[in-house]
Amino acid sequence: MTGQNPDPGDFYPTDRLGFNANALGWLKAKVADDECEGLWRIHDDLYDLSGFENSHPGGKDWILLTKGTDITESFETSHVFGVPQALLRKFWVKKATKPRTSRFTFDEDGFFKTVQRRGAVILRQVGTGPTLLSTLTIDILVACFAIIFCLLSVYPCMSIAFVAAIFLGMANVSAHNWFHQSDKKGWRRFYFDLSLTSSRDWRVSHAMSHHHFTNTFLDMEVSAFEPYGLSFLPGKKNGFVKVIQHGYAHLACILIYPIEFVKRVYLILFDDHKLLPENLLAPLQLVFLYIMTQDLALSTQLWLTIHSICGYMLVIQFSWTHHHPELYHAGDKPRAARDWGLHIMDTTMDFDRTEDTWGVVSTPLQLVTFGHHLLHHYFPTVDTLA
Repeated sequence: MTGQNPDPGDFYPTDRLGFNANALGWLKAKVADDECEGLWRIHDDLYDLSGFENSHPGGKDWILLTKGTDITESFETSHVFGVPQALLRKFWVKKATKPRTSRFTFDEDGFFKTVQRRGAVILRQVGTGPTLLSTLTIDILVACFAIIFCLLSVYPCMSIAFVAAIFLGMANVSAHNWFHQSDKKGWRRFYFDLSLTSSRDWRVSHAMSHHHFTNTFLDMEVSAFEPYGLSFLPGKKNGFVKVIQHGYAHLACILIYPIEFVKRVYLILFDDHKLLPENLLAPLQLVFLYIMTQDLALSTQLWLTIHSICGYMLVIQFSWTHHHPELYHAGDKPRAARDWGLHIMDTTMDFDRTEDTWGVVSTPLQLVTFGHHLLHHYFPTVDTLA
């Protein structure tokens, strides 16, 4: 990046390599760093949103989970058509006494807000989705996975498990489109829980962390790999690490979902995580396979194969959309302009998924490859095809 940076750089959060173990830990660290006095901060003002969770159009999670934190990035990027100032004034408490830890700005005449205003004009005409095509596509993908999984229970073999994994992987990526959306619109986010992950936790680690602080120290999708010796950040690496890093990265993508599942079980049993009903969807698959095959070792092998391939399909995609050597990562010199939209442009690589190039497969390709990724970061609550 060019220009002189007027800021000290990307903020390094409390217990960075400790909070990556779980999404709620990331929120606890953010509460400590943001110092919002148990309130919700938007820009330089503190608000008390207690009790508003039942009325919030997006659902309770976005309010309850963020208590005591600076929600400026969430506020600015989630509300395409803005929020009436009269509504905000109802919850206003006082001015914040300290500057924000985040270096990003959202000036009304800045790049991002200009893009958002122009996008809102179009979205008022075409809608924000989800579209019928999006819902049908993911429903069909999940139905195909269910059918093939049942077939696998009758004819247990790796070839059928592989096909089941492909359909689950595509559904998993597509389901990501829904946990950015409101609870009423986005119930299909629970399809995400058919894998070894948690849609609730990913609302934190992906929607709140990665989307808002892409490739900075606050991005959980950067820090999560570091305890295992894989770093996306610039820095000196010895010759041996350089040789094995690419192969090791693929191995990490294969193992990440099983590791996340083991972490969640541990946190539910020995920490303060609660068991959510949707957390049972993936384990019940293993139970079903065992009942049908009466072979625990084989059932476990097939189950882990499905979820390892599924995880690889999702994780490898964000690796190529955000970790090209030309993209900004914490440790590089950021551009002087602090506009959040410019930062997203500096950290996101998009790919041609247009109909001119891909023809009839353009639309399904968008749905299973994170859509038009740059626009998705700018308008996360809008359906990919809207």
